[in-house]
Amino acid sequence: MTINIPFYKFHGCGNDFAICDLSELPKDFLSSPERISAVCDRHYGIGSDGLIVVADTAIKPIDILMYNPDGSEMGMCGNGIRCVVRYLCMVGHENVSKFVFSVFGRKILCETSNQGRNVEVDMGCPEFGLSPQLVQIAEESVNGFSVFLGNPHFVTFVDEINNSFVNRMGPEIERHESFPNRTNVEFVRVIKRDLIEVLVWERGAGWTLACGSGACAAVLIGIKQGQLDSPCTVQLPGGKLEVHWDFNSKNASVFLLGPAQEVCSGKMFWT
Repeated sequence: MTINIPFYKFHGCGNDFAICDLSELPKDFLSSPERISAVCDRHYGIGSDGLIVVADTAIKPIDILMYNPDGSEMGMCGNGIRCVVRYLCMVGHENVSKFVFSVFGRKILCETSNQGRNVEVDMGCPEFGLSPQLVQIAEESVNGFSVFLGNPHFVTFVDEINNSFVNRMGPEIERHESFPNRTNVEFVRVIKRDLIEVLVWERGAGWTLACGSGACAAVLIGIKQGQLDSPCTVQLPGGKLEVHWDFNSKNASVFLLGPAQEVCSGKMFWT
């Protein structure tokens, strides 16, 4: 039997996601990482950097499930949650400006003034790890700093952005023994105190055009290390994001501001 599963596709700075309603998915669909991976496959599926599933919107906070292209749980995604806001504004919530979500138990607040085309996300209070942290890869060592924002990040500063270095070292750091649950990796070049360039190797996804939580992680570490100020613009391959964080306030949330854009909608045929 073939099942038609409605979906929408969105992107935030090129970081793209397939979004589905939980009630329209077959029972136990999400229990299989292989099924999730098939949805995200760019040749045999919809093609995306992740699958996002929205639960009953009548229940507050709205429960959101996020998955990587390898089928693993994403934990949190700043670009993805902005896409969810845009999705909800297109399917009956166009007059809502504030949304409250629960992402794997983490409460996320979002606000928009133009029906989700630009969204500010309260990413919550960061949790900093022991730093600096030296990661040894064969004969090379990478010095960086860890921070948790619903998902783990390892931020390292570089003198120049080098794609080949990112593609070579990213997967090695992601799966290094220092990170038993794997980690996202941010390679950061400081241009000036309110502007940085970032390339991200995402846990479970690989190289992506943008990463919202990764942009936040890079700015947080830069401010904490005295190299950056808030607000700070983050230049990623897919576009620009803005991050705000009040370093001097105890337990201050980090805020992410950026766009969300619809790509297409349709039905996925599942046998």
